[in-house]
Amino acid sequence: MRTYKPVDTAFSNSLPVGISETNQIGSSLAGSNILILNDHLPYTGIGKSTFQTFNRMREAGADVDMLLAHQDEEYNSDAVITQKRPRFLRGIKKHGLLFELLSYFYFPNNAPDGYSLYHVSSQMLARYCNFVEPSVVTCCDSIAFRVDGNHDGVSQYLLRKHFDDIGKAKRVIFVSEHARNDFLNLFDYDPDRTVVIYNGIDRETFTPGDKYQEREKLGLPQDAPIILNVGSENPRKNMPTLMKSLEILRRNVPEARLLRVGKMTDETGRVIDDLGISGSVDYRSNVSESELVSCYRAADVFMFPSYYEGFGMPVLEAFAAELPVVSSSATSLSEVAGDAALLSEPFDADSMAIDVERVLSDSELRQTLVKKGNDRVSRFSWDKAARETMKLYCDVLGD
Repeated sequence: MRTYKPVDTAFSNSLPVGISETNQIGSSLAGSNILILNDHLPYTGIGKSTFQTFNRMREAGADVDMLLAHQDEEYNSDAVITQKRPRFLRGIKKHGLLFELLSYFYFPNNAPDGYSLYHVSSQMLARYCNFVEPSVVTCCDSIAFRVDGNHDGVSQYLLRKHFDDIGKAKRVIFVSEHARNDFLNLFDYDPDRTVVIYNGIDRETFTPGDKYQEREKLGLPQDAPIILNVGSENPRKNMPTLMKSLEILRRNVPEARLLRVGKMTDETGRVIDDLGISGSVDYRSNVSESELVSCYRAADVFMFPSYYEGFGMPVLEAFAAELPVVSSSATSLSEVAGDAALLSEPFDADSMAIDVERVLSDSELRQTLVKKGNDRVSRFSWDKAARETMKLYCDVLGD
């Protein structure tokens, strides 16, 4: 295994340049048709990044289509080719292992031909690289190898098998330096064929607002300190530490409440009951994007104790909504947050509780974190992500 020390390019030329440059790069792809292979709708993490970059590239004049797999119905866009599930499987809400089986054995065998370049939107679809060429893959993380229990046994096996085909790609895009280093420590892949392209953030959607109006809209108490957490309850999201931190915080701030955006698992429910904090946790699931924005605006502090992330989009969303952030320092989170968040070891519930209490009680600290968050989030944009992705397309097509 070769060792690889990346050049520190994380935020070089990081502030967005004029849209004209993006359009110029898009025009340079004239005559080349590109297909993005994706199976996530635009409200998921991977789906958000894929659709946002796709839309920016099309606005810049690039001839880019998207194949959207794993759907029951046609997606309402002329630029999106829908790859439907087999008829007898449509309408099933919980796919689980079936989803992974189709992603590996069914959909890649049916990819359309005739494109100049194929962009596989996540490592969980890398099997497509065995059937299309030339290809580029975005690798968001190596969770399948790093986090046991994130998927069941067969699903984890299939997710790992996708990595066998990443080597067939001409280039691999990573969403953070951490994601790239993690991958290169696991696989013997040429680092010169890798690039980091950071996700962006929709600054027109994720904006600050009136906290009290949003609380009224959401039916939340006007005066209680509210801690927000957003995301799934996969093991790596570290729900036990989140809940333990709330229990510790309530010893000094008994009126504190947690607003959890996501679906409660049985395991987390048991943790909440064992800690005796069920009356202080408010769950919201299946929220729309506008409801999610309202949650950010209604909260006093955002808490994110995840112990493995490839990027960490909710941290940027909180920054954009001018919400102070208390986060784990693990994996990519310190890279994305920089000095704009209060960071702790992911399993240190005491430190996180202390940091949340500091934010709630110290107005000067809150203002400092909000300012730093604004500065930090300005370094990430979807225009920049699209521009760098199209540059990579040009490089591959010019090989």
